[in-house]
Amino acid sequence: MSKAQFEKLRAKEDKKKSDNYQKNVAKAGKFLDYTQFYIDRGTDTKDDWKKDVNLGHRMTKTKYDWSGGKGTENENKGWFTK
Repeated sequence: MSKAQFEKLRAKEDKKKSDNYQKNVAKAGKFLDYTQFYIDRGTDTKDDWKKDVNLGHRMTKTKYDWSGGKGTENENKGWFTK
């Protein structure tokens, strides 16, 4: 490996490292306020969340249809299938 090739490789690695660092710096200070979460959920004053199906947990959709059924997106109520 020549000196020029090595310097090119080193510059590429340094740029990748710097880009990753900047991506993480951009995330700094962004977080979910713990107390606000409980206020929104209602656990600060009442226990109605315990009667909910998900017990106060946040639910998400996944990319895949884990039910095992075959069909289109509309047939599976918004779940994606392949």
